[in-house]
Amino acid sequence: MRKLLLPIDSGDLSENLKNCVKDFAVDIKSDVTLLYVIPVAPVEHNLMNVDLYNYREKNKEQFEAHANELLEKAEADLRALGVETIEKTIASGDPADEILKMIESGQYHYVIMNTHGMGAVRRLLIGSVTNKIVHHSDIPVLTVK
Repeated sequence: MRKLLLPIDSGDLSENLKNCVKDFAVDIKSDVTLLYVIPVAPVEHNLMNVDLYNYREKNKEQFEAHANELLEKAEADLRALGVETIEKTIASGDPADEILKMIESGQYHYVIMNTHGMGAVRRLLIGSVTNKIVHHSDIPVLTVK
C-alpha cells in the first residue's frame, strides 16, 4: 500500500488540497498520515528572562489538545471524501525539520502540502516550510495552492 504524508497547520483543508488527497488516497488507494507539528522556535537570546521551557511544559496539554482538535477536523474532512486509512501524528519542533524527519523515516511514498500563496519576496525574506520540504525531500512533493 502506498503511504501519503499530509502535514497540516490548521484544521481547515482547502478544497484543492482535499481534491488532491482524494485522488491519491481514494483513487490510487494510499494510506494517509496527518501530521501536525507544534512549532517550537529555538531561542538564542531571551531578553525578557521568560522561562520558555517551563512555559511550554506547563502548556503542553493545551498545545496537544489544540493539535488533536485540528487533526480530528482534518480527519473528518478526509473521511467525508472516502479516505479510509488515516493515521494522526503530532510532533514538536521546527515544522520543516520535523516533516523532513518523517520523510527520512522511509515510510512514505509522497507528500502533499499547501503553499499558502506566499509571494516570492516574502518566501525569500521569511522562508517557507513548504519551500524547504520541496528542496530537501527525497520523495515527490505535490504542492497545492
